Amino acid sequence: MSPVSALGVLAFIQLCFLPALAQTSTEKNDVKTENTDAFEILAAIPYAEAIKDTNTNPLFKCLTGRRIVYDPISPSATYEWSLNAGDGQPRKHATFHFTPGDALDTATVVINSDTSTTQTVRYPYTDYRACGIMEVDFEGHRPPKSLT
Repeated sequence: MSPVSALGVLAFIQLCFLPALAQTSTEKNDVKTENTDAFEILAAIPYAEAIKDTNTNPLFKCLTGRRIVYDPISPSATYEWSLNAGDGQPRKHATFHFTPGDALDTATVVINSDTSTTQTVRYPYTDYRACGIMEVDFEGHRPPKSLT
């Protein structure tokens, strides 16, 4: 079999059989992909690390976040983000104060106590244990989409 034919067979196997195997997995899929609850996520995940961003901005490289306040009664939550400031520079910090948004999967956020500018963040995905996606703009950029 020629190398080109071998590649064709391999491509056929990948396109036809691997998706079928993925669809027939016997593992339970506990991923919540719709109707996420923003404050259930904020209650469940006290610490986050960025694993992917949408624009490869160095500011978001090695981003971490930790919850510093959570109030289930109001409800509200405050996180402190630690951001990359460049090689050899001290890290930048920003606080994000969350209150309920207009929809269950959203929250309104005030960054660094600047109430003149509020944003709506959205949580399109979570497993409510260790992984979630938050969509938000920060300093004109979209930070890491996936946090875990």
